[in-house]
Amino acid sequence: MTGLSDTPNVSELEKKFVYGGDSHSGGTESPNDQEKPSTIEPRATTKSEEVLPQFRGRVPLTTRCHPELASALKRASLKRQLEGLKKYRIQEIVEEAVEK
Repeated sequence: MTGLSDTPNVSELEKKFVYGGDSHSGGTESPNDQEKPSTIEPRATTKSEEVLPQFRGRVPLTTRCHPELASALKRASLKRQLEGLKKYRIQEIVEEAVEK
């Protein structure tokens, strides 16, 4: 029965969840007391920090595009393959275009 005596005050947990961190006293703060939203600033990251742990190796990504773009990609892929260029797969062409 010790588990029942350790039950936390649910309303306090709800306040912490809604307001973040410490619970606030029901709407008594002034607008100047509220935290201002933080701005997102770019920071230097290493290659390993940019990839989420679940995204290792090749990750399937599906998107829709106009038929003209799909045809152009396929045509470019076939042309590059016939010319013997190293990067001729559609995946490689799209990756290079997105990375630039």
